[in-house]
Amino acid sequence: MKKWMYLIAPGLMLAGFFVLYFSHAEELHKKELAQKAKIEQERVEADTKKKVAETKAREDAKKRQEERDAEEKKKLDEKMARQAADDKRSAIRLRNTPPRRTPRPSRWPRSKSSSTASAKRRTRPVGKRSIWPSRWSSPVSLAVTPSSKSSA
Repeated sequence: MKKWMYLIAPGLMLAGFFVLYFSHAEELHKKELAQKAKIEQERVEADTKKKVAETKAREDAKKRQEERDAEEKKKLDEKMARQAADDKRSAIRLRNTPPRRTPRPSRWPRSKSSSTASAKRRTRPVGKRSIWPSRWSSPVSLAVTPSSKSSA
C-alpha cells in the first residue's frame, strides 16, 4: 500500500472538523452576545426597580417622619397646655392662701447661743467610748491582769 493513503483519511477528517467547528463557532458567538445583552438588560431593569423602590422608601420614610413629628408636636402642645393650666391653678391657689403670720426661723447664720449648744451636743461622752483607736491594740490587752502579776 501506498504511504500517502495514510495521510488522506486524517486530512479529510480534519477538513470536515474545521467546517463543522467554524459554522458552530459563529452560532456560539451569536448566542454569547445575545446572552450578554439579555444579562445587561436584566441588570438595567433591576437597577431601575431598585432606584424606584429606594425613592418610594425615601418618600414613605419622609411621610412617616412628618407624621411622627406632627404627633410629637401635638403631644408637646398638649403637655404645655396641661402645664399652663396647672400653673394657672397653682397661681390661683397661691393667691387665695392667706399670708403667714410668723415668718419661719432662719437656719443661717446661727446665733451664738445655738452654736454653743450644738457644740456641746457634738462632744463625745467620755465613759461610753474607748479612747484607743480601733487599729491600735485595745486597752484591755495592755491592762495588767492579776494572772500576769503572779507570773511576773
